[in-house]
Amino acid sequence: MTIVELFPWLLAVCVTLISVAIMRGLRVPNEWSLSFGLALGITSWLLYVFGGRSLLSRLNKRQTEKEKAERDRRVYQPFNSNGSAPVGEHSYYECLVCGTTLPTSVKKQVSCKCRNITVDASGRPTVQNHERVKVFWFLDVFSGSVAWNMEFTRYEIEHREQIFRGSIAPCFSLGG
Repeated sequence: MTIVELFPWLLAVCVTLISVAIMRGLRVPNEWSLSFGLALGITSWLLYVFGGRSLLSRLNKRQTEKEKAERDRRVYQPFNSNGSAPVGEHSYYECLVCGTTLPTSVKKQVSCKCRNITVDASGRPTVQNHERVKVFWFLDVFSGSVAWNMEFTRYEIEHREQIFRGSIAPCFSLGG
């Protein structure tokens, strides 16, 4: 058993011992202090097991929903292995082997857990398996003037893949 599995039992024992010690210090008879201590210990165990589990499951569910919402905002592009890689504050590499996400612009060299992707300080990636890498940015970058302080036109949003690859030029207007 791990310490996490033993924690409810340790909590119950500690509550029981502390409450018995307090009751004996108050000169309560031994039978009453032991009975009251056991009742408090069992109550603390039940509260942790039933209340703690539901709280943890709600927190896990909230975390999962947050991660799903973040994944839904991603706009993926296939990795271009000819050497022209996007570098910017809002674009990222995702390793499909280990699931690590790396920014394209970094101050020092970083790599994913499995070392499939390594990005040096200038933003140049070194990739071992090109088929197992994707490039993405978040959708809200193209939804207005928030991210880059400029407004993107409907044309640019609809043709973001070609703009990202550099096959057509963006035609943005500076935001106000």
